[in-house]
Amino acid sequence: MIERFHDIQGLDRLEEEVWRPWLTWFVDVEESHTSLTALPFSRSPQPDRSWITAAGVVLDGASLSDHGRLPHGAVRPVVVGPFSHQDPELPPPRQAPTAMTGIVPAMVASSLTTAARGPVALVGSGEFKPVMEEVDAELLAGRPPRAVFLPTAAGEEGAGRVDYWVRLGMEHYRRLGVEPVPLLVLDRSSADDPSLAAEVAGAGLVYLSGGNPGYLAATLAGTAVLDAILGAWAGGAALAGCSAGACALTAVADDVRAGRRQAGLGVIGHLVVLPHFDRIERWWTGVVERRLTELAPGQVLIGIDEETALVGGPDRWRVLGRRRVWVFDESGERHGHEAGTELELALPSTTAVPSPSPSP
Repeated sequence: MIERFHDIQGLDRLEEEVWRPWLTWFVDVEESHTSLTALPFSRSPQPDRSWITAAGVVLDGASLSDHGRLPHGAVRPVVVGPFSHQDPELPPPRQAPTAMTGIVPAMVASSLTTAARGPVALVGSGEFKPVMEEVDAELLAGRPPRAVFLPTAAGEEGAGRVDYWVRLGMEHYRRLGVEPVPLLVLDRSSADDPSLAAEVAGAGLVYLSGGNPGYLAATLAGTAVLDAILGAWAGGAALAGCSAGACALTAVADDVRAGRRQAGLGVIGHLVVLPHFDRIERWWTGVVERRLTELAPGQVLIGIDEETALVGGPDRWRVLGRRRVWVFDESGERHGHEAGTELELALPSTTAVPSPSPSP
């Protein structure tokens, strides 16, 4: 694929003709195949077409292209026989191709270059409050002192509630000595606004605050702002979500207003999160049992207590905050882990991928 583009169209066409269309397809797969768990097992009726191979070609091509990236940004893979490798005279790759990094199903996430990504924080509650200052300070350590935060999940709740989150976030990051950048992405239109997407550049931390998980995921999926967020994360920025934000970053982000199960953005697609875990059964009776029965193969259910965070990713994590993180094993037993505990939540080893709509 890379050789063909090099010879016929030029490698500068890969971004628009391959990486971006396939990113959109991966978003669609995450949404459809989390909701309809039988779909991953469907195979192409054409014996000479395999969506597994096609997805692998695109992901491997993205990785190989990155390994040939020149300092000024041009892509020049070096071909030896059927394989590509990095020219020893070129500098090492700086980061994964941003268009292919981010919202992908768990079954392909491990194929992407992860070395440059920043940490992910999944927070049970307490965003922008003094109790979370230590967590955010750690996320920002060694990164630009610029925090972009999105009150998107509260977009349905009216201007007063959005203003509350903006005010709280501004005060919180100013206390930390960090530039606060509220990003008022409240609907699909604003999520595709190039000027808002441009505000993400240079962030050391991008934070999704609380509200309705389903509204947050549906508003951001496949938009320019989400592309910018994932690009920043791929380049080393920390990415955090609290309550609804934590759900949206993982596999399931229910629309709590409509009472409807909904796919999350799948940034950490092998986890399903229940925030406010030490209180959630009082509000939502039976939710733990329902989540356990709805888990897809390879997914792990995680409960995160209030004022507590799970930080790291995609497979190695650490518990921070005041209370515990709970991990459910395959038998449904829960295991509590206090602050300071390091956990390994392994990515699934193999999962089928359906046929894409774009053709590489």
